[in-house]
Amino acid sequence: MLEFQRGDVFRCHFPDRVLNSLYTPPPDYARIEGQSALAVCLTDSNDRRIPNGQALVVPIVDQAVKLNNQTSLKPVVVPLEKENLSFLPFDAYALTHQPIACNRHWIGPEKVGHIPFSSAEMQRIDLGLLLSTGTYEMMREEIYKEVTNALIEKAGQVSGEKQVAAADLFSKMTVVNQPTHAHNFRRGDVFWCNFPPHDLSSGVPLPDYSIRGKHMGICLTDAKDPRLPQEQVLVVPISTAQSAAEKGILKPTHIPLEKSQNPFLDHDSYALTFQTVPYNRHWLTQSVGRLSPQSMDKVTLGLLLSTGTYERVVETIRSAVHEALLQRTMNTPTLQRMNDFELGR
Repeated sequence: MLEFQRGDVFRCHFPDRVLNSLYTPPPDYARIEGQSALAVCLTDSNDRRIPNGQALVVPIVDQAVKLNNQTSLKPVVVPLEKENLSFLPFDAYALTHQPIACNRHWIGPEKVGHIPFSSAEMQRIDLGLLLSTGTYEMMREEIYKEVTNALIEKAGQVSGEKQVAAADLFSKMTVVNQPTHAHNFRRGDVFWCNFPPHDLSSGVPLPDYSIRGKHMGICLTDAKDPRLPQEQVLVVPISTAQSAAEKGILKPTHIPLEKSQNPFLDHDSYALTFQTVPYNRHWLTQSVGRLSPQSMDKVTLGLLLSTGTYERVVETIRSAVHEALLQRTMNTPTLQRMNDFELGR
């Protein structure tokens, strides 16, 4: 089987999905299904936390592709310049709001290039993934907590002026949300979703865990977040995962959801965080409930593992704490980079 590392770039062949009358209007964001495109792998091929035969990838597209009819791109659409990544045939964009659960047979066979973990491009890809999966705020809150605790421990106390300055900095980093869509969903809301099936006519093998048909899905972001494409939301499918459970091959990215904590469920189930699906917001019709905070925390961890961003979160928190202790201020270069990223700089 093909071996790869996080950050490796391959040409992938994505089978199309069958969109019938259930899926109206059709997605008006850039669709990757049915195309051959470059993509960056988000985990290592030997990562035991991910189901065998599958990986999440982020598509890379030519900047000439029509992206949601937008005159200004969202922060989750990450620019990649050929000048910095010589293996690219052109300046391009990484679509971090459209991670695709990819059968490993769709990848390759030849590696095109690699985006290093320490590069500015991979840092921005990871920040885009954190934004798209709704885990960005968790990291920011954790940075604030850890930096504040470190400064208190170092200095004995943080002056009132510093506390006010810190609060002011984080208020500036928080984007004010304005209503952008009729569906006023929030992160953690659960809807019935009809996931389009893959087109089998191409002969391309499907993922071992291909989700299709009617399942509950967990919204990962708020409808009003202006940093994300207005017509799309990433959802995590909910399933019984009966086959994986019977075979004894459940992974840490199969997140157990207990009916006792989530009464809208018919039975104990699993959130498939390794199979995030870009979903048209117009297809969200029937709300069924909201995931419990305890369950959502577990889903967040599963998303960090599935997208390979767990290490980025740990590294970013450590960098912010180190910088804060050196400069004795909350306004660190790490936090400024995050602020610039949110503003699309």
